[in-house]
Amino acid sequence: MILYNASSSYYSMIGRLALLEASIPFESKRMDIHITKEQFTTWYQAINPKMTVPTLVDCGHVWTDSKDILKLSANLAGTQWSDS
Repeated sequence: MILYNASSSYYSMIGRLALLEASIPFESKRMDIHITKEQFTTWYQAINPKMTVPTLVDCGHVWTDSKDILKLSANLAGTQWSDS
């Protein structure tokens, strides 16, 4: 799994934390969304046409919303996930 994210992005923080709490191994690709604005590059637009972070890519599947990454993490974690 590759998580495209930005350190300063609240939604990226949700995605990172969800994956970490679920003990899901992933590669973190930090994006510069302020100075070089990597989210507007053609290579990133091909991955996420919404040009937002976070984006999680795994085996051809793409999740572009932190809410969806959170749900995926909870599902993959199974019984070790706690909603409390």
